[in-house]
Amino acid sequence: MQLFATTHSYECVTAAHEAFVTDGVYDMRVHRLERLDDTINAITYDQENLDIAVEHTWEIR
Repeated sequence: MQLFATTHSYECVTAAHEAFVTDGVYDMRVHRLERLDDTINAITYDQENLDIAVEHTWEIR
């Protein structure tokens, strides 16, 4: 199954991250859209990137 969800909630992203870490099978990715001039880039966060971002409370939404 695949689930696509959008949110602006930092708490929702971190809670999902913690749930996947606890489950033992981490197959979650977060894609953040970032505008640079006239270009929109997708920044992908995997478990390692999300661990670091959550630890430092970086903006990931």
